[in-house]
Amino acid sequence: MAQSPCELERAETQFQQAGAALNQAEQSLKQSSISVGVAQAKQTQAETTLDNAEYDLQQTTVRAPANGYVTNLQLHPGMLLGPTTGPVMSFIRDTDEHKRGVVVAVFDEKNFLRIKPEQYAELAMDAYPGEILTGQVLDVISVSGTGQLVASGAIPTDLALGKPTQFAVRIQLDEVDSHPLPGGAQGQAAVYTGDVQIAGIPVMFLIRANSWMNYLF
Repeated sequence: MAQSPCELERAETQFQQAGAALNQAEQSLKQSSISVGVAQAKQTQAETTLDNAEYDLQQTTVRAPANGYVTNLQLHPGMLLGPTTGPVMSFIRDTDEHKRGVVVAVFDEKNFLRIKPEQYAELAMDAYPGEILTGQVLDVISVSGTGQLVASGAIPTDLALGKPTQFAVRIQLDEVDSHPLPGGAQGQAAVYTGDVQIAGIPVMFLIRANSWMNYLF
């Protein structure tokens, strides 16, 4: 079927217009894709900002690690805390029932090596002059601060020497309710190992004498 030159020209024009419309649609699609990507990036950024804000809000709430009470409170609303901020409160934890009446005593190394759990112990506490508190060794702590080195890439060249190393021993008192002891109470302790029993007699006398001296000092 023959077409006139006018119809052919009109068809070519329509084809060109359709191609231009297609190119424009493709450009619009690309622009829309870029806009969607930008919107998604902004949404992700906003969600991250929200998460950070919620985390910061959570950090404004101070929670106790256990049952107890706070003293020397220096924290107030509006304060900004950071890594260089010092302690803002002192938290005193309630004493667990199974830890009541436990006293920590320190002994020199030569005496510590003879101490074992369940050995008989006596204590002369400053709070109870003239009295001797009895108990038994609960356990021994077979490590001290001098046995720990600072983590670094350098080879240790100097260790703390001079003062004898002391090790801690935990002693469980026999009578807890009749002789309550506040945290930090001072006194003297003796553990009778049984290695040389006759040597325990002067120690018993000495600790009792020190207990009576607490009336004066």
